[in-house]
Amino acid sequence: MQIKIYDGAESIGGTKIYLSQENSGIFLDFGLNFNTFGLYFKEFLQMRAGRGLNDPIEMGLLPKISIYRRDLIPSDLSTRDFEKIKVDAILISHAHADHFGCVGFVDFNIPIAASPMTLAIIKALSDCGHTSVGMDAFYSSKRERKRDGRVLDTINWRKSDSIGSRPLIFTEKLEENLKEFMSMHPNKKRSFNFENYDTSTIAFNVRTYPVDHSIYGARAYVVEGEETVAYTGDIRLHGENGYLTLEFAKKARDSSILIVEGTRTSRHEHSSTSERDVKENIKKDLDEADGLVIIDFSARNFERLKSIDEISRNLRELVITEKDFYTLHALKAAGLNIISSNMRVYRPLKIKREKWIEYLEENTDIEDRYINPEEIRKDEDNFILSFSLYDMPNLLDIKPKKGTYIYSSTEALDEEQEFDFITLNNWLKRFNFETKGFRINAEGKPEFDKGYHASGHASPEDLKKIIDTIDPDIIIPVHTINSMWFTENYQERVRIVRNGESIKF
Repeated sequence: MQIKIYDGAESIGGTKIYLSQENSGIFLDFGLNFNTFGLYFKEFLQMRAGRGLNDPIEMGLLPKISIYRRDLIPSDLSTRDFEKIKVDAILISHAHADHFGCVGFVDFNIPIAASPMTLAIIKALSDCGHTSVGMDAFYSSKRERKRDGRVLDTINWRKSDSIGSRPLIFTEKLEENLKEFMSMHPNKKRSFNFENYDTSTIAFNVRTYPVDHSIYGARAYVVEGEETVAYTGDIRLHGENGYLTLEFAKKARDSSILIVEGTRTSRHEHSSTSERDVKENIKKDLDEADGLVIIDFSARNFERLKSIDEISRNLRELVITEKDFYTLHALKAAGLNIISSNMRVYRPLKIKREKWIEYLEENTDIEDRYINPEEIRKDEDNFILSFSLYDMPNLLDIKPKKGTYIYSSTEALDEEQEFDFITLNNWLKRFNFETKGFRINAEGKPEFDKGYHASGHASPEDLKKIIDTIDPDIIIPVHTINSMWFTENYQERVRIVRNGESIKF
């Protein structure tokens, strides 16, 4: 068996790990490297969709391998010298873009494997139409060459072959409700015909285990071939389902090789804030809040949303966005229903009603949950809004007199994100909001309060517990910028594999 890391060995995310033996191979994740992406692109400087694979290949966001969609190859991009590899499937650990955000570039014939919840979330993101080509992992509009062939355009949607979709491997039982949801295309009057992919063509035996992370549906894998390889994906012990991570570690004890994330090995932390701690701190602030409350937490962190809903039920109604409600509907189809009677859906003032919203109106009770800005204005003390910075313009319609804003997400990691917090603070000052979870100091820099956010990743202490439980012969660290932590703690058992390097067993 050979393991090659194309990306994600020396960064937090962008994971692309290739396992191969004889004439077979699988990828463990195929994510977008946000560190590399951020060197060249930002919100209003994006890769050009009309150039297909050209931009991500040229800027080092995709490895030069022979697995990509032919319709994304412009005439001036030669793939003749790309490395020839065989890929039977891509195993996705969870629905964060740094783990699946480049799958959309891959040939439609290559299936993706993931938990039902992960596949439901990925499809919901595409349905809502706010993704890039790379993140359209399940289905995407096909492209065709225009003019001299260097420019690609989407095929007219009226043509029967304008949409491409790939086979899916559900790691657990496919429920009928989810099959119906996955078959539906909200923007076109058509459906996807699919069945759970036949895995008999894959040379490896793959065991799947649920683990705890900051998004529902996360899975770890044990791949059995010439060697037995355990892959953690992103894991933690301090969330609602931390026990699942320990169960995985116990059941992976037969693994000779462990590919393990090390996100927090570079952070100087002496304690871990748990989801329970976050819940208690937010509850205290809600009890004391006067006026409208806004809570901002990580996108798709529905465990946090569930916690906020639970503590607010006897205090206020929780108002979420249409997009969040759509994803909650997708999770419900996958077997996890966290939609409560206390949840309302904010109806923004806008001209266009997207097709996915029409789907919600026809297939859910969203009409009964809708709330307008003037209704919130009349009774500010009765509502919590689940809003982020990009939802702030809605305050111009709500016109709150005062309120409390609770920030419950990650700290700013670079200067651009610091500017976002300054912008956010300006909005909050404009509408007389008291802030919890962050503040702008005298130097104009954001500072963050402890206790309002629980990391999605295991602390160094918990990571040792997981590794010691699995007790592998060989440890390969990924998803880290401090691989030395592993060599300091596990010495000769550690193999450092850099991006683009491989190791053979």
